[in-house]
Amino acid sequence: FNILKVSLVRDSNGSPLPLLQCIEKELTPEEIEEYACDACKQKCTTTKSVSIWRLPKVLIVTLKRFTPMGTKDTTPLNYDGTPLNLSPVFSSESFEESKQKHYKCFATVDHHGSHMGGHYTAQALSPVWHTWHLYDDESVHPIQEPKYGHSTYILMFR
Repeated sequence: FNILKVSLVRDSNGSPLPLLQCIEKELTPEEIEEYACDACKQKCTTTKSVSIWRLPKVLIVTLKRFTPMGTKDTTPLNYDGTPLNLSPVFSSESFEESKQKHYKCFATVDHHGSHMGGHYTAQALSPVWHTWHLYDDESVHPIQEPKYGHSTYILMFR
């Protein structure tokens, strides 16, 4: 895979958890009741667990901004742009090289508006000039650094 879908989670005080903790929560084992077992053909409780074995060179993290109820989740993204070490979410049995890599954000897609409509912009690091730019329809403006927050929708890491 190259896309990881992540819910933004708040702590008991209502503060948004850091991005890595949100990813860890997304991959927390989940208990499923009334599971129809293929082996014994009976209903039982089982655990679904997901862990990462290997990551791609480019990882796309999509934040689950739109709820099944048709509203937009405006929880601010708690991420400061530092390289992301994803080794805590890897399978303990994985010895893949990507387990040791640190992923650096090189672009974002931001959604401004509601679930009924809105506007998309992008922030991207130029591979030529190594500077950040804001892309908004036909206009492109240099920016000092990307802004992560309640509009951040997609992050691209390398």
